[in-house]
Amino acid sequence: MSQMQKRVWLYSGDVDVLGYGGTFLRHVADRRYHAIRFDNMDEACGSDNEGQDTYYGSLVEVDLNEADTQAAAQSWGMEDEDNDDVTLAFMVASYGEYAPLQNESGNNGHAIIRSLKRESRELEADPEAYEAAMSRPVNALGATAREFQRGDMDSAMDRALAPRPCEFGVLSPDGTMSGQVSIDMAQTGSPDPIAFAYGFSHGQRGQPLEFAPEGEELAPEYVRGHAEGLKVFEGAELPSFANR
Repeated sequence: MSQMQKRVWLYSGDVDVLGYGGTFLRHVADRRYHAIRFDNMDEACGSDNEGQDTYYGSLVEVDLNEADTQAAAQSWGMEDEDNDDVTLAFMVASYGEYAPLQNESGNNGHAIIRSLKRESRELEADPEAYEAAMSRPVNALGATAREFQRGDMDSAMDRALAPRPCEFGVLSPDGTMSGQVSIDMAQTGSPDPIAFAYGFSHGQRGQPLEFAPEGEELAPEYVRGHAEGLKVFEGAELPSFANR
């Protein structure tokens, strides 16, 4: 691919991009492409978008070395070997196998497109900013942009479930806050460390036990953690699993 082609944004979509949306694409390096997926949300969602921003744009990275190009092509009723990389990149962007880099919404469509194009250039020119964008969490599970692109949700779930310290403010018997307590959930000896830590956080503030919903009971480890927390509230030393 020539240097001229690398600098040019290609476009696929309706001739009226502001009216109906479309996708911009440019080559970045190797088999990596940046795509801007642009939508008119009023047109796409109708009355459901009333009172919301008219336009939404997302800058994403497509890496054909990572993507399932065959699945993406088949979603268009084609085979991947029958298409060049540019066409495959458009297909993969549409298929949804990409790394989200930046999102913008507003009522000035041209401004959104310009901003996302500028962001693409800046990420290409700044390796540290690019790595930060690829490493940031992009969904509720905490998957990074790079993991999202690979369809790797397991890594995010492993991080979420891994034992780690929880920090809580400490309420002293005189009613003043005396700093933070870090609870190492792996050291509580509890079969349900999250419930234990939650109970401890309430107890060490002097808060009463929560009410269980009708017909249900409080988690035993929440109750046990609460009791340990009350000891601290009443002046006992912090247990071994907690430290300031």
